[in-house]
Amino acid sequence: MRKRLMASGLVVIMALGLMACCNGKSSETEKNTQSTKDSGNDNAQVSEESEERTIQYYYDFGEINQRTWVEDVKTLQIQDDTLLILTDKTYDNKVVKKLSESIKESGNDFDIIMIKIPWEYTLNDTMADFIKYIQKNGINPDILCSVYGRVTNNLPKEMLYDMTDYLSAGKGKQLKAAMDDTYWTLTEEDGHWFGVGSVVETCQGWLVDRETMIDLGLTVEDLKKPLSELEPVFEKVKAEKPELIPFIYGWGILESNTPVIMYDKNTYTGYWAGDDEKNIKNIFDDSRTYELVGTLNTFSEKGYAKLVDDTENRDDYFMKAAWDATPLMRTDSLDLWSSPTGRELVRIPYDDAAGDVLIQSSVIPSESDHIDQALEFLNQVDTTKEMSELLLYGIKDTDYTSDGNTYQTDKKWSELDLYRIPLGNLSICMIMEPYVDTEIKTTRSDIDKLREKMQADDFAFNSSAVESQYKAVSEIISYVNNLDSLLDFNNNKAEDCADWKEYYEVFNNKLHEAGIDAVVDEMNQQIN
Repeated sequence: MRKRLMASGLVVIMALGLMACCNGKSSETEKNTQSTKDSGNDNAQVSEESEERTIQYYYDFGEINQRTWVEDVKTLQIQDDTLLILTDKTYDNKVVKKLSESIKESGNDFDIIMIKIPWEYTLNDTMADFIKYIQKNGINPDILCSVYGRVTNNLPKEMLYDMTDYLSAGKGKQLKAAMDDTYWTLTEEDGHWFGVGSVVETCQGWLVDRETMIDLGLTVEDLKKPLSELEPVFEKVKAEKPELIPFIYGWGILESNTPVIMYDKNTYTGYWAGDDEKNIKNIFDDSRTYELVGTLNTFSEKGYAKLVDDTENRDDYFMKAAWDATPLMRTDSLDLWSSPTGRELVRIPYDDAAGDVLIQSSVIPSESDHIDQALEFLNQVDTTKEMSELLLYGIKDTDYTSDGNTYQTDKKWSELDLYRIPLGNLSICMIMEPYVDTEIKTTRSDIDKLREKMQADDFAFNSSAVESQYKAVSEIISYVNNLDSLLDFNNNKAEDCADWKEYYEVFNNKLHEAGIDAVVDEMNQQIN
């Protein structure tokens, strides 16, 4: 199964389509230059009348295949003294230009170029092959800023520069001290570290329309509850705001909005978080899964809830199940999000234990020709407040206006893309007022829970011994077929079943007949 070790589906970034190429460079002012006529890049437009040339530091060639991507990168004729940084994040060219200038002002003699990786090659099961392919074809990156979760689950150790010795002395020791301790705790692999990065709080819970919440006089405490305890709220919303669906949810609610440590989402095998027994099981054998499915169906029958295909781009609801929400900035003591439709949404966990973290790392490929410069670059960015703020917030007084010592922006929060921090150190950045309280406080108990979650995310099941059973079970757990009826029987009735209870029994019996018990046994053997 292809999975991204992050909050999948939070932001869809449209490609900029910079397809222009550049000729050889000889002077300082022409280095890293690209003709931007007809490129479609608002940040680097060149009028036909002036025939000006703009120094380009950030490139996005779009969602293209790796062969075409390599061909496009080769047209840039990147100089030997330039650090090539690959990222999955969209940056303004002016920001990267300013960062390059700041690096030079700090006494370094190298330039930087950032190039966006097509999304297809940023997944944990495609990244290694992509890096091998581009290296084989003459593109040798110096820094890769698109690694989510455990580093070696994306790239094997032999492809990575081991940063352990560097972090133990001198500038490296200062870098380690500047980063969040939680990052080092969660990314340690047998006493070694293969990257530097950030840990950002995420939430599995509810996103609530702020305006409706205020109109109805609802508080966080009214809503910070498991779904089964929210019926009085939904009843109030239906009565006073009939134009809104009180609660919408998607197929992934069992994966992301229940406290289940899910080891395999193709077969829905795992265990409920907090259980003393850590053995993998079919979660549909658990009474708590039955109770949750019952709550969803009961609410659907009463008109309080509905299963929908797209929870992201609609605005006809009061509350929705949030797959992962990452509140970096808060206002009015509420965790505030801007939805793609422009509504202000409040992030509310369904209980105190409903948290998770997004781990993001920048790594240095072992075949880089500029390892010392790459280390210096990461050190500068992650220990210098101004550089980290530049990458997170933009350029003061240029893209953003300054009010005292705070940043203000006319962009929507969703456009800032602050939930991902592949470069930059949030822990040393100024908090954007009036947005406060972004500190991540993680206890030892929380760390242990997060390690459990990481172990599940990292687990890759070898189904060869039970291949036929695995395929049969995976086919039954199908979003558009069986799960529709399971999660919202009222709107997706199944033939030969009178109600959701009968369907649940039929559904689970099918799993056992298909061989889920053999899959579970094999999985437990591989884990233990």
